[in-house]
Amino acid sequence: MRITADAIRRQGLRCTPFQPKTNDKRCTNTHFSSTPLLLYSVCYRAFILIKMNLIEGLQEEIKRVNEIIKEYEDPMLNGAGMFAASMMKGSVKQAENAIAQMDTVAMLSAIKDLRDYEL
Repeated sequence: MRITADAIRRQGLRCTPFQPKTNDKRCTNTHFSSTPLLLYSVCYRAFILIKMNLIEGLQEEIKRVNEIIKEYEDPMLNGAGMFAASMMKGSVKQAENAIAQMDTVAMLSAIKDLRDYEL
């Protein structure tokens, strides 16, 4: 089977400047590079940026929930908010563990859990 430059372009690959002469439309394995590899590199960098924004957002939610915990542990409530405060502390601990382990799925779960808490 003969592979032409057009067939390679249709597959998402491109010929490098080191391709055969212009009148020879064939490209061999050594003469084309992968565009998907470049796409992977760009997507990976974007993923790192998104992950950093996720960490910042999660840290803000942790601060917000810690303020709510202080309100629920107020001595004026005579322990009425202690159960809710302990649930929030568990969620905060899970969020901190997700950040420490750099686990994106756990971070997404933790931020969703922390956003559910209200004063």
